[in-house]
Amino acid sequence: MRQITNNLVACLHHSFSALPNQLGRYCLRRIPSQNTNYAGARTVRGRLRTAFVVSEAAVGNSAFGSVPTNDSPQRLCGQTRLMPLEVVIRCFVLSLLLLSASHVAAQNKPAKTQDSQPLLASYPDWPKADPADVARIEDVVHAFYTAISTPAGEKLNQTRLRSLFVPHGRIAVSIPPTPSRAADVVFFSVEGYAAKYGAETSTGFFDSNPANQIETFGGMAHVYSTFESRRHLADPKPMASGIKSFELLKSGDRWHIVEVYWDWERPDNPIPVRYLHDSSR
Repeated sequence: MRQITNNLVACLHHSFSALPNQLGRYCLRRIPSQNTNYAGARTVRGRLRTAFVVSEAAVGNSAFGSVPTNDSPQRLCGQTRLMPLEVVIRCFVLSLLLLSASHVAAQNKPAKTQDSQPLLASYPDWPKADPADVARIEDVVHAFYTAISTPAGEKLNQTRLRSLFVPHGRIAVSIPPTPSRAADVVFFSVEGYAAKYGAETSTGFFDSNPANQIETFGGMAHVYSTFESRRHLADPKPMASGIKSFELLKSGDRWHIVEVYWDWERPDNPIPVRYLHDSSR
């Protein structure tokens, strides 16, 4: 609102500065400055309304009329000739157009975001991981599978799962395509995933990890991790299998999960042979 009002005031300053002699100076003194800290919209409206009313009152012999030296509002408004209405109407219409354009621009302006801050340092109370879970890339991947696996009658260990991730880390679950729907994806926070899938189960859930393909560069790593899901550890065949994609961050002496995203194996989407064994490092 303040920016819109400033734009309107700037337009009035420009318009009134073109008025002759004392009238222009009087109008300019009666509108707020562009840097005024407004006490409220009522004060702004009142001062602008005064400026418009006074701008109509003018006397004299020229086309706009000459203005007496005593430029009180009573003296200016009490004369016998009025300034041509065309000038006032133009000022008013121009101001309304500027007000409307400024309002639209303000609505379309992106919301100001806070400056980015180092993520790990901003969450000193984030759960601390067991060093054995995060010392190596293979360790943090294995710890993830263990954390989301729950025997029958037990719940997912949310604290352990969170400790493996950076704050705001994400879990993405793909939605396979069907004849009536294209493939899609659903994103979860770690807490959201635990709330949806971590409740106590009567049958249990276990993920195992036959193979990992690992690539690293600097402090980041990418892992294509083959998985198999079972209801019971002793089940000879998995009920589902696929590939989980891990994005990892090395910070200090540990690895963090930034994101996990997976898709399932299907008849039309078999796991390539190269992902059925570990990569050589």
